[in-house]
Amino acid sequence: MIMQSAIFAKKVGMTQVFDDVGLISPVTILKAEVCKISQIKTTKTDGYNAIQIAYGEKSWKTLINRQEVT
Repeated sequence: MIMQSAIFAKKVGMTQVFDDVGLISPVTILKAEVCKISQIKTTKTDGYNAIQIAYGEKSWKTLINRQEVT
């Protein structure tokens, strides 16, 4: 079994840092939030093994649009 790891983050901005000799390096600022497992898929029910994760918050616009459709 292959185990993979990752980090989910939102880009907040860019800045720069200076090293000991004064060289500038560009830096991306990231904001990482908590991820939750929202669904577990198995070969028995779905034909494959996987997990579905939830990240961030749903916007009110998405919730309102889904209510109008149903």
